[in-house]
Amino acid sequence: MIRKLSCLAIALSLAGCTGGLGGGDYGFNSPYSLVRVRSVAVGDDSLVVTPPREWNRARTFFFQDVRWVEDWTLNGPLLDSISFVSGLPSGKTLVRQRRRADRQVPYFRSDMTAPEVAALVESLFRVRAGSVDYRTVALQPRIFLGVNGFQLDFEHLDTDELQRRGRAVGAVVDGELYLIMLDAAMHAIEDGRGKDAAEILGSALDRHRDTIRSLRDLSFNIEPVVLRDQGFGAAVLALANQLGMEHQVQIDVDVDQASALGEGEQVGLYQIIREALSQAVRRGPPSRISVVVREDDKGGIETIVTDDGERERRKGGLEALAERAATLNGRFSVEQGEESGTSVHVALPPYAAGG
Repeated sequence: MIRKLSCLAIALSLAGCTGGLGGGDYGFNSPYSLVRVRSVAVGDDSLVVTPPREWNRARTFFFQDVRWVEDWTLNGPLLDSISFVSGLPSGKTLVRQRRRADRQVPYFRSDMTAPEVAALVESLFRVRAGSVDYRTVALQPRIFLGVNGFQLDFEHLDTDELQRRGRAVGAVVDGELYLIMLDAAMHAIEDGRGKDAAEILGSALDRHRDTIRSLRDLSFNIEPVVLRDQGFGAAVLALANQLGMEHQVQIDVDVDQASALGEGEQVGLYQIIREALSQAVRRGPPSRISVVVREDDKGGIETIVTDDGERERRKGGLEALAERAATLNGRFSVEQGEESGTSVHVALPPYAAGG
């Protein structure tokens, strides 16, 4: 993660970059590269996100972070930053540090609870970011990457006397830490960086190393517990109820036909439905969404997620869904109304249902 106190000159040089950021200097000697509005693999490439506008990615050549961590900034790390932790293994730290340093950031452990990870984040800011006052505002459960995770809200005052606010959302998946964290000055949060972070978080797709080419080897730990214990229909219904209450939208679910699918296909299809629903509520606000899984006239399984909200205008999210469908050997298509409404279709072949 970018060390703020060592980046003053770079931060000031970025402070003038506003709006699209396309006019900045992104040559070989620049410590940043431009992140376009499209699906982007971050960290060790096991996590994919889609930014709503262009950001700046810190080059690891200049910032010697661990390979599982990646940092972005909009106007310089003193003003705002988003950090991505993609599968930090047990026994590793969030930043490089000398073993003989007087103050150390603790090592991550695979058995850490949410409060322990929150304490790890606090130590990072106190030891490496120069925080003189740090306060946990809230720590609560939250689904992240389809598993039970947490959301940490915090505030801190650093030696530059600038009050900052942050939010970290994460989970331990297969013994590894996945985390997305926004940290920004108070006025930057009010200017819209917080909304950017929420959209980036909502777009996060898990690309665990074993699933980049095939979901058949997907670790059981990536499945939501309800999918493993109660089945596909219960898992989708629980997801729909959660999103429906959070966003005050009616979500109708008819997915009984999915029980004919194999275990790997059910996991993959659940992830597609989860992301399609997430995109629908972000585009919104829709008043109604439907999720239907049915047998098509060729003996395959067709999934349709339809909403009456605004049209999808960003290609990145749809491309991510198409990529997931391709890992299941499925066909992906989208239908959109002239003014509103989006219908996402995923058709799986007959052999996916044992046909």
